[in-house]
Amino acid sequence: MGGGGQSRREWLHGARDTAPLALSAFAYAIGFGVLARAAGLTVAETSLMSALVFAGASQFAALPLFSAAAVPLTIIATTAAINLRHLLMGASLTRVLRGVSRPLLAAVAFGLSDETYALVMGRAQRQPLSAAYVLGSFLALYVAWNAGTGLGASLGALLGPPERYGLDFAVTAVFIALLTFFLEGRPGWTVLGAAAAISIGGVLLLPGNSHLIAAGLGGSLVGAALERG
Repeated sequence: MGGGGQSRREWLHGARDTAPLALSAFAYAIGFGVLARAAGLTVAETSLMSALVFAGASQFAALPLFSAAAVPLTIIATTAAINLRHLLMGASLTRVLRGVSRPLLAAVAFGLSDETYALVMGRAQRQPLSAAYVLGSFLALYVAWNAGTGLGASLGALLGPPERYGLDFAVTAVFIALLTFFLEGRPGWTVLGAAAAISIGGVLLLPGNSHLIAAGLGGSLVGAALERG
């Protein structure tokens, strides 16, 4: 079978491996849809936001700013700060994706999420990584996130508060699950411990959500030092 067949297999493999995470994304996307409607967004605005932005944490962070009628620059600055971690994820992903065309890289960049990044980097530690596999993972999450958003936005008044169904914990559960892709041996636990310590200290000493950025940078530096050592 030719290259096209191989790409299809990789695409399907990426989507299949991501299916459990996609179910979790669907669950907390419902919560986002409900909260977005409560914040004053229409069903169309909520759905369009998920389709074009596709950044769960930033979308959640933007909702109280929409409710408070914050100026656009404040919303942009807040969501950009939260998404700074994508600079680190994108930089590390380029090391394992070789010879990929710019259009494909643009699609990968748009679809890059915490879930996809954790999954594909875990796979890259065991075997070569293809753009088709990454795109399959991205599309599985993208469909689940947008389907959940549409459902939550459309039925928000009937569903009521997301906490009633435990959907508010879905985000936390997903990130706990993501850790399992990297906690192999002492290096993984060392990076986790460093990032946790920086985050806890940052909550006490740093303003706003900057402790998240500090923890991401600090953990990355510790990981880089261990890799070089």
